[in-house]
Amino acid sequence: MSLIEIQRADRRLLMLRALAEEPDYSLSDIVLRGLVAEFGHDVPLDTVRADLDWLARAGLVTTGEAGSAVVATITSRGADVAAGRVRIEGVRRPRPGE
Repeated sequence: MSLIEIQRADRRLLMLRALAEEPDYSLSDIVLRGLVAEFGHDVPLDTVRADLDWLARAGLVTTGEAGSAVVATITSRGADVAAGRVRIEGVRRPRPGE
């Protein structure tokens, strides 16, 4: 696995975990960009949107538009991946106690 693939997998897990912790299980791409930046992934909004598109194609989130923002909502399967109950290639598996 290349460094870029490792970074993508980590960002995707961070996004899923953030969505799983929200009361309505939803966040905008702009908020998610800030969140992944706090964890060392200072990437452009287009990269966050590409990750959200990948997560949507994998059935882990649904996405919709709110003005110029993309809003992601975690699915049940996405919540299982975020909690480490299901393993999906392309999303980092949470470490024990994480």
